[in-house]
Amino acid sequence: MPFTVEGRSVLNPAEVPITAARLVTPGYLEVLGVELIDGRLLDDRDRIGSPMVVVISEELARQAWAGADPIGKRIRRGPPS
Repeated sequence: MPFTVEGRSVLNPAEVPITAARLVTPGYLEVLGVELIDGRLLDDRDRIGSPMVVVISEELARQAWAGADPIGKRIRRGPPS
């Protein structure tokens, strides 16, 4: 699934980043042994009708926000439009 980073334009359609998305339940990332660097992992607050959240990798944080704090930033799933 392609996504766009709010506030960043994509000049070349071939440069649109692509990621995978999974629907999971609370505790999934802990079972996988994901190490939390900042922010929070998914929990019982994350339900249908709640504000959407995303857990990102350090690599995505580096690529999308180049040293800035990604917490509170937004991405949108889907092609740029």
